[in-house]
Amino acid sequence: MEKQIYHLLRQFGVLRRTQLDAFFPGKEKAVRKAIRKLCQRQDIYVNGLTGFVAVNEAAYKKKDDGMLEALWVLAELKKRGLAEQFFQAGKEEYPIRIVVIGRKEMYDILYVGMEEELLAESVLKRIYLPDCKHLVAVRDLKAVRTLPAGQIFAIGHVKPDGEVVFYDAGE
Repeated sequence: MEKQIYHLLRQFGVLRRTQLDAFFPGKEKAVRKAIRKLCQRQDIYVNGLTGFVAVNEAAYKKKDDGMLEALWVLAELKKRGLAEQFFQAGKEEYPIRIVVIGRKEMYDILYVGMEEELLAESVLKRIYLPDCKHLVAVRDLKAVRTLPAGQIFAIGHVKPDGEVVFYDAGE
């Protein structure tokens, strides 16, 4: 468990404790124990006030709320058994993009914040692959109103508590 948590933190920099629980459903005690051990060995940084867990303090200071939203969508895919491998795509193409490989399908999670619709629309047109299911993670559903529905598989609406509700892109 320690190795898996450390790998996630190395990959994404910072996560909420509740997100780590979501990545390992039913193993919350093991997650807490692993965090404690990693923290004791000073392999990770835990902010006592916010509850964020980071690979180090510098990563915590650079945390990105959009990435945290996209990670909720990834955790939900993992919980549903749809995510076997995943990685953060390069930021030169789009600021927050996670590529997910499942059993027989590939997903592409893009976080779209308010005022980012034009950038997201441009990227979706450039990277659109018919065999890839493009998911858009949002905190506010208004952020997706101008995106090309034909290129989006689903919208993952992330609620304040981290719950993800998926909507068909045509709805």
